[in-house]
Amino acid sequence: MRWPVLAGKKRLQPTGGRWHDWKEAIANDCGAACIYCAVTEGRLGGLRGFHVEHFRPKSRFPKLENEIANLYLACGICNVLKSDDWPGDPKPDHSVATYPDPAHADFNVLLEIHSSTFVVESRFVGGRYLIGRVMLNRGQLVVQRRLSAALAAMHEFEEWLKASSDHLKQSELRAALSVLVALGGLKTSILGARPYLDAETKRPPKTRARKKRSKS
Repeated sequence: MRWPVLAGKKRLQPTGGRWHDWKEAIANDCGAACIYCAVTEGRLGGLRGFHVEHFRPKSRFPKLENEIANLYLACGICNVLKSDDWPGDPKPDHSVATYPDPAHADFNVLLEIHSSTFVVESRFVGGRYLIGRVMLNRGQLVVQRRLSAALAAMHEFEEWLKASSDHLKQSELRAALSVLVALGGLKTSILGARPYLDAETKRPPKTRARKKRSKS
């Protein structure tokens, strides 16, 4: 499972319309995937499950509302979680707690998927802020990463089996087919899993310290 790479990509400003009219073009720029969690359109039922994301929030930067360079594709959950949060401008070395700019950062370098748990981690402050703010380790995404890994393993094994089947003994061929069946079962179990509960996509409410009442 890989993040779309827009770093260094030239994007053309549309000559007419406004940001909500450019959703399909923005999706094409972003490889039909969420810029933050990398889930593709095909996994969420198409483009309707995605939003146009204003990287610098339009509530804070109204002059950038219709600038294509500030617009990305994001799934509905990531977009809602990020909302208009903006701690500050990012730095090239990602050393501050804010959102890395997809126009300059390759998220495949910034973020790392743990090979056994499929949890996303980052060595960078900015990467850790992104992970926490848009909940990149929510259950749905861990399921999607497991599925992507299973599909990649199946494809690799199928290609090996095609190339090697003429040279395998019957016992080896039976063993290979049993592995393929097991991988298919893993894929089915992942697809059938309930990815997350609604509460798992919501942050706990902030608690405010109660002010001590002075005695009269």
